[in-house]
Amino acid sequence: MNKNVFPAFVTIILIIVSILISGCTFAGQDEKGAAFASIGVRNLPSTITGLSLEITADGIDTITVEDIDPSSGSYSTEVPAGNARTFSLTATPPSDSAVISFYGEATRDLIAGETVEIPITLEIDETRLIIPDSLNNRVIKKSSFTSPDWVELGGTYFGFTYDYDFFPYDVDIDSSGNIYIAANDNNETGKSGIFKIDGFSDTTPVRIVTGNFMALTIDRTNNLLYYSDSTTMYKCDLTGSLLYDYNLSGNYITGLAYGGGFIYILDRSAATLYKFDPAGSGSTVGSYSTYLQGFWNVDVMDVMYKDGKVYVANSEGTIPGYKILELDENLNLIDHFGTYPADQNAPAQGELYYPSRFIAVLNKKITVIDESNDGPSPTKNRLVSFSDLLGSEWETYGATGSGDDQFYFFNDY
Repeated sequence: MNKNVFPAFVTIILIIVSILISGCTFAGQDEKGAAFASIGVRNLPSTITGLSLEITADGIDTITVEDIDPSSGSYSTEVPAGNARTFSLTATPPSDSAVISFYGEATRDLIAGETVEIPITLEIDETRLIIPDSLNNRVIKKSSFTSPDWVELGGTYFGFTYDYDFFPYDVDIDSSGNIYIAANDNNETGKSGIFKIDGFSDTTPVRIVTGNFMALTIDRTNNLLYYSDSTTMYKCDLTGSLLYDYNLSGNYITGLAYGGGFIYILDRSAATLYKFDPAGSGSTVGSYSTYLQGFWNVDVMDVMYKDGKVYVANSEGTIPGYKILELDENLNLIDHFGTYPADQNAPAQGELYYPSRFIAVLNKKITVIDESNDGPSPTKNRLVSFSDLLGSEWETYGATGSGDDQFYFFNDY
């Protein structure tokens, strides 16, 4: 495949920052003057719409430079001298991207009269919500629960004859912002699989793998894609070229998450989370099943790796307080959260129906699909977000339906 989300990447851009030193002296140096920081920005997309720099340190006012033109390559700003000057770069991609912002920072001591080279690698800082609205046969992009934007892509966009043959199950994003979508259960043989698009205005989506798949995850460090059907996990490069397949002898794999060099695999039928080392032929190095339940009310259970911790959407969990689990990298339970609503039609903060799929794993908060069709109340479909397992910054969004701000996710029982 020769198509990337950003058609061309600038491997390195040099921004020369002239820092005029005033009012301070360093040990062993009495003279005042200017220091220069040569900032090498790696992984900067050529199509970004904005670039800004912030310089911070203890005891000085924050210095902010907005609207930097990457093609100009130079500008200067005055800053007091001192140690531990932190340079923070933020890049903003086009609005059709899955990425809200890229970010990188570096801290250096600056001595008057010298030039310091400061390499900064930009990584994805925050993503928009990319939502697999499976039973509505579409993928949704939305910046936040409260933002007015709503963009949807249906089955015909991905090459299906009819929208209703497209069932997206999982979504992830690579380090460049490309969107990967795992689709399953269509009626048109050879048209489902793993799809890759560079943004929601991309006119030529590409199916990089053919088949029916329920889960995927991106290793953004090594630029690898892992995806699975019910019993096998596959490793490939980001063009879809197969590198290895692991026969996991699973019963129903519905969740994958890469983190810290390992793959965390959620087998819904066995109600077990596995820690898997993908090196060589691969090996299972740990597992967790306490409190997990794998009945059949909802078609998906999921796992997410975030900030060095592993989270499980325990959709079938019936024990109060165990709908979302937080574990360390060795699968030791740290915390748990979420109880089935006392009133199905008026769930309170901290109450969850059947949380099934994490989305926006690079967002600031934890965001999960929450759904139920328990009778006699109507089917429930919504998104829930919170910043920690205390339920802080609790927000809900959406309702059941097929219009804007409405969803019909996986629950068809």
